[in-house]
Amino acid sequence: MKLWHHLLFTLLLAVGLIGCGAQPAQPQAEEAAPAAETETYTDENGFFTAEYPAGWIVEPYGFGDEAPFPHVTIGSNQEIIDLSNAMEPLPEDQIAVAVMLLASDMFAEAGVTAESSLEEVAPLVLMSMAEGDEDIAQAMAKATIEPVNLSNGTPAVRVTAAAPSEAYIVRLADLGNGVYLFAPAVIAVDYHNAELEGQIEAIVNSVDVTGSSEEVMAFVMEKMGGMEETQ
Repeated sequence: MKLWHHLLFTLLLAVGLIGCGAQPAQPQAEEAAPAAETETYTDENGFFTAEYPAGWIVEPYGFGDEAPFPHVTIGSNQEIIDLSNAMEPLPEDQIAVAVMLLASDMFAEAGVTAESSLEEVAPLVLMSMAEGDEDIAQAMAKATIEPVNLSNGTPAVRVTAAAPSEAYIVRLADLGNGVYLFAPAVIAVDYHNAELEGQIEAIVNSVDVTGSSEEVMAFVMEKMGGMEETQ
């Protein structure tokens, strides 16, 4: 799209020069860097879509029964996703990002209501993420939580934490309809730069959620019911 726009602009400019005679040379403006190519992930249950860098891979519902809610894991290759899932150290220039949808009703017993702030909800979500792993639990207990906004103005918090084998940059956004967008990213310990942060932000900001809180909760209850039947 940008290329066609540029060619059309160049053609019109050339026609103008021919019709009007020579014009004084104008300073050349720097062209913006071309946007990185992306691919689109569409959730198989119709809950959301997300953009990710072209050539990367996605692992839909890769957490299985351990995460009975809509989710996908995104990484540059399968090895990165496998390392992340195994909580093994990642190479310094790599990230794995998970996109998850949570319903506020999932945390109702913990006192979460429509009036609860993200700063109140975030510790509950983080500790549920760390359940069963002492290292991650300790890391999340010391996490830094700061208010931010997604690119469309949606209120969110940015969380940073570090465990012995990996570090985390997490976004938790309140979509305003009883649905939370939870996006934990895993990076190498003590390794963070603007490029990695930009990749995380691009993925998170691209997420388009179409599922309602009731639909997400119904999905969760169905999955948990299936888990109980197999136990």
